[in-house]
Amino acid sequence: MRINQRLLGLFCFAFILFLSGCSPFQSTPEKIHEVLEDVVEKEALFEEQQEPLVQLEKDEQRIYGEIMELGTKNIEDIVNKANEAIETVDKRKVHMENEQKSLEESEEEFKRLKPLIEKIDEKQVKSKADKLYSVMTERYRTHDELYHAYTQGLEQDKNLYNMLKAEERSLGELEQQIVKINQIYEQVIAANEKFNELTKEYNVTKHSFYELSGLDIEESTK
Repeated sequence: MRINQRLLGLFCFAFILFLSGCSPFQSTPEKIHEVLEDVVEKEALFEEQQEPLVQLEKDEQRIYGEIMELGTKNIEDIVNKANEAIETVDKRKVHMENEQKSLEESEEEFKRLKPLIEKIDEKQVKSKADKLYSVMTERYRTHDELYHAYTQGLEQDKNLYNMLKAEERSLGELEQQIVKINQIYEQVIAANEKFNELTKEYNVTKHSFYELSGLDIEESTK
């Protein structure tokens, strides 16, 4: 039997699309869902940083408390503890860098939504998709603020421990440094709270978008 060459070409094209996981018959909401699932995967590294980062912060607080208990007489023990604290700060920096890298990769993936949203015809669905995009974009910007404040905090933490290691140190200078650190971490806490709120809002908005789109799927969350 002789097969029409044009039909054969169309069949091969469809088969290639099937193998690549991109169906030409997917609706726009289904394509958006696919992108959002990829976004979740990109943030896997972000999620992995949370537990060790919290533990390192607790470890550093413990070491700082031990330094304060030593007073000013045993400088050798203070130096050893301060060096241990600096090592902890360096480890925290690695985890924060990984966290930021993960969010940047997530954002690059998320930007693929913009042209897909423009293709949505139904006004209510498009409005929800626009809100989803807006909330997530603000979430990324908030994490940038969190990252920069946290990085400044790490730098000032190290400055404090280096000041504690010095044999000649002014109590007034130490107090000023502690005030500076506390002010920075107030910014970190505020940005972190906002980031968490935006993450919750994003997940709620995403669920609403799926419902309006008529998609019956199990959602991945952050």
